[in-house]
Amino acid sequence: MSAIAQLTLEQYDRMIASGIFDASRRQRLELIRGEIREMGPIGSEHEEIVDRLNAWSFSVAAARKIRVRVQSSVGLPSLDSAPEPDIAWVVDRDYSRGRPTPPDVLLIIEVAESSLKYDCGEKAELYAEAGIADYWVVNLPERSIEVRRDPAAGRYRSLQTYQGQQEIRPLALPEAAIHPAALCGAPCEPDSLTTGRVGRRPLTRACPTLPKPLVTRHSLSGLPPASPAGAPGPRAWRLPGPAGSDRRR
Repeated sequence: MSAIAQLTLEQYDRMIASGIFDASRRQRLELIRGEIREMGPIGSEHEEIVDRLNAWSFSVAAARKIRVRVQSSVGLPSLDSAPEPDIAWVVDRDYSRGRPTPPDVLLIIEVAESSLKYDCGEKAELYAEAGIADYWVVNLPERSIEVRRDPAAGRYRSLQTYQGQQEIRPLALPEAAIHPAALCGAPCEPDSLTTGRVGRRPLTRACPTLPKPLVTRHSLSGLPPASPAGAPGPRAWRLPGPAGSDRRR
């Protein structure tokens, strides 16, 4: 992606309203810290994963006053930013007069392959600084989902990585669950994303290249990953904090 210009969110919105962008081109743009950035095209696997996340999201959130937005913008006014995440769960209300802002956002999901470093780095810092409480990155190369939570001082203090059939539950809807394994392999039926089956076949057969289900723990401070051996399920960990502190990291 490349930066085209730098401006405020208000200026960006005026440019959109005036039709300054070339409608004949299929540009994928987002405003990040005052920079208009052109995003690269996405591949067929990326599109498929977004479709599956979309189907799951609508199946679990439709009756809960949660609106599911697909590759639509979220406004972060204090940061002069309007990112366009692959999936966003927001409070269900009318946004015709303005895009959702952080108090409206319940969950953001990015699907990442070539953009993995960006989504786990600068994008994660942006969402943390904005106070987005639940941020997931679908890591396509690793066939995993990285879940970042507990934002403070421009960073997420909790990072958990899920693989295989480990359940992930959104903070906004803890009764709903999804398995990373359900996002790859044979075509999924919506129910299979939560029941742990793809069509009539077990997920472990539908996704033969997946490693054994596990949850790994990663250090955000550059320390080597902790061993997942014997881990019963998702666990949080602590990162070094200020002297005398013992905050959950």
